[in-house]
Amino acid sequence: MCALMVSIWSSSSRASSAWWSSKRPVSAHTSRGRLTRMRPRTLRPIVDYVVVDTPPGFTPLVIATIDLATTVCSVGMLDILSLTDTRLGLDALELMGFPSDHIKLILNRAGSSVGVSDEEVVGFWGREPVIRVPSDREIVRAVNAGTPILIAKPHCEASKALRKLAQQLAQDNS
Repeated sequence: MCALMVSIWSSSSRASSAWWSSKRPVSAHTSRGRLTRMRPRTLRPIVDYVVVDTPPGFTPLVIATIDLATTVCSVGMLDILSLTDTRLGLDALELMGFPSDHIKLILNRAGSSVGVSDEEVVGFWGREPVIRVPSDREIVRAVNAGTPILIAKPHCEASKALRKLAQQLAQDNS
């Protein structure tokens, strides 16, 4: 199943979420109209943040989402394919004219002993990741239970890293 998750955050109420999904990845692009009608200028008076989790790659849906974005968080991992894909994504964002200071690089499963050093990550990406989310089996358990890690294990290192990212994003947008 291919899904696009949109979370709308407001400081005056709890978060509300909407899932737009397609049972077949080839038809995921049909959700584009719903997203593009949801203009930031329409939502800004009533919410503080809109978080969109897109599928990997630069599909028309992802490009439409980036066109509406103020900040892009790109997540990579410590394998050569992910590091290369992240670099290609950065290059594509640059070609699209997206401001590099509005791109946050996140290293997922950081600290895993897989033979890729921090220096190699910076070498691939051309910059430091803003957040390193450590590898933690509690994340997999939380995902399998359908519970965000921040709720399932609020004091684990991964939750601390994600909280730090949220704080950075809030500071950047204040």
